[in-house]
Amino acid sequence: MTDEHNDDIASEPLASGTPNDPDAAGGDAQPRKRRRRKKKRRPMAGQGTVAPTPTRHQARILALQALYEYDLTGHDSDQIADRMHEDEDVPPNVRAYASTLFTGSISNLDTIDSLIGAAATAFPVPQLPAVDRNVLRIAIYELTEQRGNVPERVVVNEAIEIAKNFGAENSGRFVHGVLGTITRRLAETPPTAEQA
Repeated sequence: MTDEHNDDIASEPLASGTPNDPDAAGGDAQPRKRRRRKKKRRPMAGQGTVAPTPTRHQARILALQALYEYDLTGHDSDQIADRMHEDEDVPPNVRAYASTLFTGSISNLDTIDSLIGAAATAFPVPQLPAVDRNVLRIAIYELTEQRGNVPERVVVNEAIEIAKNFGAENSGRFVHGVLGTITRRLAETPPTAEQA
């Protein structure tokens, strides 16, 4: 609030018609209580949440679509990657990161799926819904192979959001639970020299 606005409030009459100044009414009138608005505080450097960039968000969705196609149709991964690169409707930086996520997830598929299987023991990986399975694959690839380049919190939040938008009703909750288990296990494992 500005000082001018405070002056306006102070000079407004009370509901009974007496001024807001208790001295003017002989001290009998109750002063009107002012509500103070809480100011939004900006986070200090290093303390705020890290928001995903629109580029990486779009890239994750594009990679999900490519993995989904690869997973369900058995199309050649090179052909899918080539098609992603040729799509001129998508900005080049989005295509580049989507390609990194797609090819990285494919090349590490056995390792990634074993991590999913270990974290979600009640659900065999091939029987998971395709969206959930591929959202997890992308997120785990980022958590393991892009460690240090992408904040863990962003990866997990993005995966949950994409699962909610493209998966079933409980997909977000399921992805959150699996990634929570995996991130705890990864925290116990120091990063390799390539990841540091």
